[in-house]
Amino acid sequence: SAQETDILEAICGKAASSDSPIVLATGGDAVAHGYAEQYMTKNVRLLKRLGLIFYLTPSLDLKANARLLVERIKNDSVQRFTHTNNKLLFDEYLGILTKRDKLYKDTADAVIVTGRLPPEEVATLVTQRYCAMTTPSFSFV
Repeated sequence: SAQETDILEAICGKAASSDSPIVLATGGDAVAHGYAEQYMTKNVRLLKRLGLIFYLTPSLDLKANARLLVERIKNDSVQRFTHTNNKLLFDEYLGILTKRDKLYKDTADAVIVTGRLPPEEVATLVTQRYCAMTTPSFSFV
């Protein structure tokens, strides 16, 4: 949406005036929301200006991801859906993941499979991948 784009523009402005790298965790809607294509394209361009983009996914199997999301929503104190039927939630999540997966992979510089790791370990994976992708490698001739 326009609001998400405005926020990303503000973050890009602040990041440009800083020497410190940032880690920005967005929700999936920052790239693949249901609004106009112009926002999606602009948001991807803004995110690319910030640096590397990592697509974090529990699994490469979309059905397994949908099952995990249903499990998480059932354990979440905030009810995000009006229905509580597991099959309906699964179908809804699978539909969203199916629509978005290719876009996420095409946008990302790297895909990181997180499994069921705790956030601290996911942060370590991201840091390791970032360092591997940004540290120059040398070859001796």
